[in-house]
Amino acid sequence: MIADAKAEFIRIEIKLGNTMLNIARTEQGRCDQERAIAALQNARNALNSAKRFLPTLNDVAVETMDELLRGIEDLDRAIREYETS
Repeated sequence: MIADAKAEFIRIEIKLGNTMLNIARTEQGRCDQERAIAALQNARNALNSAKRFLPTLNDVAVETMDELLRGIEDLDRAIREYETS
């Protein structure tokens, strides 16, 4: 039960990170650098939170762990791509 809640928390952090990254892109397109930077920082915070909680998962299915790892890796890559564009 606790493992399910932790996994769901990590899923939410990954979704939040992707949402914040999309907001950063939108704000950059509107030439609002201050908001873009703030949204990017929120995306990084969500990513770091997901990374920090991942090792606390115990007794989760391999498929769940793979899903979460893939989500974290995808978000990390997307943030790096945004930063270098």
